[in-house]
Amino acid sequence: MGFCRSGAVISPFCSRVGKALSIQAHPDKELARQLHNAYPNVYKDDNHKPEMTLAITKFEALCGFISFEELKDVLWDVPEIAELVGTEYVDQYLRLNEEDEGEKGKPILQSIFTKLMSARKEQVSEVISKLRSRLDLQIQVSGPVGKTSPIEVVCIEDKIHLQSSTFEHA
Repeated sequence: MGFCRSGAVISPFCSRVGKALSIQAHPDKELARQLHNAYPNVYKDDNHKPEMTLAITKFEALCGFISFEELKDVLWDVPEIAELVGTEYVDQYLRLNEEDEGEKGKPILQSIFTKLMSARKEQVSEVISKLRSRLDLQIQVSGPVGKTSPIEVVCIEDKIHLQSSTFEHA
């Protein structure tokens, strides 16, 4: 095991993360065993992993998912996502009401998620490029439209620029 020295800090291992990672938490041996038995393709072993990572620079984390209505707003206001996942699924989701969110909505949401997560790198790069161009033009010409505030558009644009450069170099 090597050592990483950063200023006065010495640790047994220094990880450098330049792109988003999937993190799996195994808080105890029993839960690790249950997860491995239920999902062996995802949880490759039955050992718990009491690990900790501390950020020494600014980082962002994805925690949870947006609400039913927020997703409808995104699908309506961001045509590039509709292009990536297919208008069929977007139209179906937009027609749902909150009562349909469970049984009717779940398979549609799963399809949207699957399409997003399984999109080819070239498709994602093309859609990101279109989105960046549209946001740049939109802000220059008339400001944001839809339910997204001007500050949200700027924040979203910053995130897209950062994530797209990370994605393009992966």
